[in-house]
Amino acid sequence: MPLFRHLLLLTILSFSSANASEYSFALPKLESKDIVRLNDFKGNVVYVDFWASWCGPCLKSLPLYEEVYGKYKDRGFEIIAINMDRNKQDASHFLQQKPISYISVYGWGSDVAENFKVMGMPSSYLFDRNGHLIMSHKGFKLADIEKLEHYIEEAL
Repeated sequence: MPLFRHLLLLTILSFSSANASEYSFALPKLESKDIVRLNDFKGNVVYVDFWASWCGPCLKSLPLYEEVYGKYKDRGFEIIAINMDRNKQDASHFLQQKPISYISVYGWGSDVAENFKVMGMPSSYLFDRNGHLIMSHKGFKLADIEKLEHYIEEAL
């Protein structure tokens, strides 16, 4: 087997073996002290999105994710938005202007971004119903919504 194919196969195998327990977290909801755990959503397709109020692409992505959430939530799809603002009030103010109905938690000061190996904002991760990571993505462009919906449809 050529070296490139061998490395590609190893990358795919290591990627597909990743699961939600490796990415577990317990974070407070942005607007309450209720704790949200990724492991509590096993059995659902879960999209975890890291965002911040200062992130330009996040201004565009969060409202579009709201549309995606509305389209698939009745079929077992959940979104957990992890805010990484240093000042929690900045995130709250942002969501007052651009409300979302999916879960938003506060991650600043925790090790969640390090555990997910977040390299920039926004960064997102899609888990299947068994908690296996099936897609990750950094940044945001409008065309990303179509790709995301394709993965969601397959996972549902």
